Amino acid sequence: MNKEAQERTMPWLKKAWEDLMYGQSGLIHSPKLTSQICFSAQQCSEKSLKAFLTYEGYEFDKTHNLPALLQGCIAFDKGLRALETCCKRLTPFAVDARYPGDFPEISKREAELAIECAEKIFTFVAETLGLPADYTEYDDA
Repeated sequence: MNKEAQERTMPWLKKAWEDLMYGQSGLIHSPKLTSQICFSAQQCSEKSLKAFLTYEGYEFDKTHNLPALLQGCIAFDKGLRALETCCKRLTPFAVDARYPGDFPEISKREAELAIECAEKIFTFVAETLGLPADYTEYDDA
């Protein structure tokens, strides 16, 4: 990765990593806070995809729609199609799950699956960009 692309991309991945760490911590220390855990997973994934698009120099719209962001990523790397199921799973957690209303209660298992998806998306994007998937590398970014 060239230095300019890294300077643009690393802040996005650092924020994604922070969201992932927060969600993982929630599973351990506050497992009943499933909507917040799922929101953290969605945010990690959104920022990971935006990191990829930023690396590619692609201007993206302000959106929480992971499948839409992923389509932009796939234009540059078809291998990212492997993330479609996870993106569809996580998108509803951006807004709907955080407010009272018609969204169903989120189970602990669903929160675990959300974090697994966020880990997959973060790792896939980092590895695709040739960046470390070991999250501790982002402490100093």
